Amino acid sequence: MKKILISIVIFIILCLASCQYIYYGSLFRQCIYTEKQITIPQQFVDAKLVLLKKAYIAEGDDLTYKCLPELGKIQYQLVAPSTIENITIGKRYFEKNGQNVKALKVGEKEFTLKKVISVTKHGITTTVSGSGPLNYLILTDAQGKKYKILTVDLGINRDDRFLKMISSNSETILDSSYFRPFFD
Repeated sequence: MKKILISIVIFIILCLASCQYIYYGSLFRQCIYTEKQITIPQQFVDAKLVLLKKAYIAEGDDLTYKCLPELGKIQYQLVAPSTIENITIGKRYFEKNGQNVKALKVGEKEFTLKKVISVTKHGITTTVSGSGPLNYLILTDAQGKKYKILTVDLGINRDDRFLKMISSNSETILDSSYFRPFFD
């Protein structure tokens, strides 16, 4: 009887450990995501980032990344107009996740790039959406507030681009393909 009880306890522990590993991709991690800091491209060190056209700010806790030590603490997300104005996803996605969305006018804010964080997804949930990585630019404004922006949200098409980098010797309109060589 004692051997059967020990076998049942061991079986339950193994089942729980397996479930933990399958969902989180690790026996010890309590988040399906991990983050890694990437070196900032040199041309961004003293550059300013400004809006070319209206964009949006999603303010509040991003429940998706709440478990991450750095990205989970950032309360502001700079969002492309094409994302917010999309009738399928749009503003509702952010509001459903408890974030307030407000418009940001051209010239209203100026940003500096402070970090680049790469986020990778682990566990069984990657079968649906892939593991990534997804690269986020971490920006600050003049008041020191931190913002995140997904590099793919910078747009691919000419009409989707909304952010410009101004450095001492050049101006560059940013899009998602601009960052590809730095992260590969």
